[in-house]
Amino acid sequence: MRGSKCLVTIISATSAGDYSPYDTHYAQGIHAYENENWTEAITEFERAIEERNRYLEAKVHCSIDSCGNITGDSLKSLSIGSGFSQYVIARGLCLYKCMSEAIGKKYVDWRILPSVDEEFQARLPYQYLNVAYFKSGNIRKALETAFTFFNADPSDPEMQDTLAFYQEMEEVDDSMFVDIENPEHLKHYEIAQSVYQLEDYPQAISEFEQSLHWYWDSMDECRALCDAPFDFGDDYPDELPNYHLFQTKMVAQLLECRLKCVKQMELPCGRYHRRSNSDLLPIHYHYLMFAYHEIGDDPKAASMAKTYLTFHPDNEPMQINIQFFDQEVYEAAQPEEKAVKFHKKLMREVKMLEYLEHHFGPTYGFKYDYALLTPFPDEMFFEAEDERLMNEDIGDIDENSQTPWDPENEVKDPPTFGPSYDTPFPTGAEIGYESVAEKIDDLLFDPLAEPDKVKQVDTVHGKLPYYSAGDEKFGYVVRDSPKYSVFDDGPAVNAEGPVADGAVLKQNSTHLAGPTRFVMDGLLSDEQCESLYKLASYGIVGDGYEGDKKPHSKGEEFAGISLLTAARLADIGAVETAAVQLYHDINSKLAKIVKEYFKLETDLYIDFIHLVCRDPKDEKTTDEDGNIILSHPVHPDNCLYLPDGTCPRRPPAYVWREYSAVLYLNEDIEGGEIFFADPSGKYALAGVKPKCGRLVGFCAGTDCLHGVKKLTGGKRCALPIWYTTRKEKEDFTLEDARAILKRLNSSSASNTDSDSSEKMPSEKTEL
Repeated sequence: MRGSKCLVTIISATSAGDYSPYDTHYAQGIHAYENENWTEAITEFERAIEERNRYLEAKVHCSIDSCGNITGDSLKSLSIGSGFSQYVIARGLCLYKCMSEAIGKKYVDWRILPSVDEEFQARLPYQYLNVAYFKSGNIRKALETAFTFFNADPSDPEMQDTLAFYQEMEEVDDSMFVDIENPEHLKHYEIAQSVYQLEDYPQAISEFEQSLHWYWDSMDECRALCDAPFDFGDDYPDELPNYHLFQTKMVAQLLECRLKCVKQMELPCGRYHRRSNSDLLPIHYHYLMFAYHEIGDDPKAASMAKTYLTFHPDNEPMQINIQFFDQEVYEAAQPEEKAVKFHKKLMREVKMLEYLEHHFGPTYGFKYDYALLTPFPDEMFFEAEDERLMNEDIGDIDENSQTPWDPENEVKDPPTFGPSYDTPFPTGAEIGYESVAEKIDDLLFDPLAEPDKVKQVDTVHGKLPYYSAGDEKFGYVVRDSPKYSVFDDGPAVNAEGPVADGAVLKQNSTHLAGPTRFVMDGLLSDEQCESLYKLASYGIVGDGYEGDKKPHSKGEEFAGISLLTAARLADIGAVETAAVQLYHDINSKLAKIVKEYFKLETDLYIDFIHLVCRDPKDEKTTDEDGNIILSHPVHPDNCLYLPDGTCPRRPPAYVWREYSAVLYLNEDIEGGEIFFADPSGKYALAGVKPKCGRLVGFCAGTDCLHGVKKLTGGKRCALPIWYTTRKEKEDFTLEDARAILKRLNSSSASNTDSDSSEKMPSEKTEL
């Protein structure tokens, strides 16, 4: 194998017929884990890791070794021409044949859920294995798997406590703290740093060179694995873009993935973190320059210095260092060719993404994090964005830790071994059914016609019939409770917290059938609503949902515009700066209102804000089974709402979100009201009609299950916002938008002053 053990582990050669999908073994391992069958759990988790490594090894081999050298001459031998389309055909056929031989035709197009791969990247199988090995009495393997998971996420508090527990055990010694999946390039880099500090420069040079060797192989692997399927959403395949735009989107995804590899190389197992320094590659050459100089090889040292300057041409310390070289030696030295070519390739990819963002961004949603577009930033790159976070350890925020608004689930007991989140896969048991026959009986009758034969669920409106729905309709099959009401307008009600000046509280938690929710009117004037409504007309169809025009309902078309996109449109004069400034200013105002009403002690930061509109495409309000059609299914905002009724707080859910709010811009519509559901998610208990300046605030967790009724007439425009108390999770694009607005306002003020200064002489003359 050519590269990092973290991406792919060398495994024994087996026939394609022996391969089986790793997600299946992972699910079976979790099922055995739930049943405390530790031996089976270990077998399945280890097999899942082995099969995934085998699958990745096959992809890398096929992409680089088997199909990486298709040339014009080889294409000519096929008698189909030698253009780009012919290359795509030849490479596609090559990859298909190669993967078929490696894992079998049956599994070439086997779809693995992205969430499953994310868990493998985060090394979560090792967290399960830690418990299983410990329960089985294998302390060495338990510690190895615990330490392997810990190295991927050192911020995990429970694993910190787990390792501390192991350290106190008599049978444990330091040799057991082994990271099974530690990438080879990081291993050699750590050794190189150690021997460099001991001034063993020949050995340091050897280790740094070994680290570079593994780095280049691992980088090739990472970039090869970027050749992945493009997910256009469930409804989008029927409305695919034309051939050239389709290719453009595929290329953009490929480029973005490849650029992320630079940062992924700095962290265990290819985990991407936008705040990684991305300096691992250049720093090798910095160390090597000094090491070669210390052993008297100045020509090689000069070459290393020039290579470092390829990545950081304006680095002042290095500019000072090169003054100590003999100028003839320095002039004759050449930077390392592989590094120079790699840097040129990356910068070409950056230019391509910037081109896409500039020309396609406002229309098709091409936009990229500026940290991604600066592969090798200088030391001060992130300081302006967030100086405080620059001093924190590199690593993802612990997305499974409890949040301040969730005191009932606060961890008070000593930490336990194993995952701190709910099981990510349902066990298959049907909630409320004691046998298959009982389930079949339930499906054969109408629960509303025979309510005495069906189970009951508790709601604030009393006991109501329990009814089942297939997983594919989960969250969408909702019925109005007998006392369901929709708030339109009325007098002020008693407030449970402070109300903003000029606003009126119209509904509290009692009216809205549950805790932590309110309706407040009067937060925008008619003119302000009209200004934002007009700005929303520039929304991009499918924005925020990877281009999916109908992300939640086939009967509606969705369009949205972020604050940064709006600011960029103002920058080119396409929209009014004042409207975008209003869009910006309302952010902090609403955050303060939500914070004060819910009496929070910490500030709220915006995780995401989106000016959105929905247009109805038909007038249907019920489906063929008589169920209410929804614009947005019943859901919470910070966990994965599963068909078995559980809601694990784990990625890809936005687990850091704690409060949500929706500010409405218009009321000239039919339907489209937000509603709050009972804890089972099956009954709508209380709804709220949209109205200009009306704010609906609520918690983001399962205490506030909510959905949106079908829009049947008019255009529904609103400003949904999701809040967090974690400063590090604040939407980084807001700062970019503020910078544009600040520049536009400064320019406007400067022009105003200039106009005034030109008029002053004549005014003085007249006086």
